Amino acid sequence: DSVPNLEQHPLRTVIQEAQTMVGPELTERHIELRIEEEPELPRVRVDGARLRPVLAQLLLNIAMGLPENSQLEVHLRQGPAGRPLLVLQDPAAALPPEERGTLFEPFGSRLARGAGLSLAALRRVMLNQGGDVAAEGSAEPGMVFTLTFAV
Repeated sequence: DSVPNLEQHPLRTVIQEAQTMVGPELTERHIELRIEEEPELPRVRVDGARLRPVLAQLLLNIAMGLPENSQLEVHLRQGPAGRPLLVLQDPAAALPPEERGTLFEPFGSRLARGAGLSLAALRRVMLNQGGDVAAEGSAEPGMVFTLTFAV
């Protein structure tokens, strides 16, 4: 809850540093992180020490639902008002109707294949840094997480 230490970073670097935190798990499952980036994306204002662990947890949660020898795709693009977006697709996760309103609340989701705290932590960190996170999905497998960053 303290004031974040915001610094400018390339969004690609932020995701690569988060990937490093869960690298051994990705390597063990033969999951390759594939980053697709629009050219000339502005730098993002983040507190890397706070963002990296929660972003790494999201990457790991998605990877755990993928079959071995898969790719985890990350799309970095320009969003509304020039704000950078990080878009992650989770082909294995579904969003049951009863979890739509509680997805980002502590213990409000079973998407993480665990306790249900990582999405709440991610939202808290993103909001505290001037960004946001959203999820789209249905009861059928296939979700999309979109993180919006401050510049």
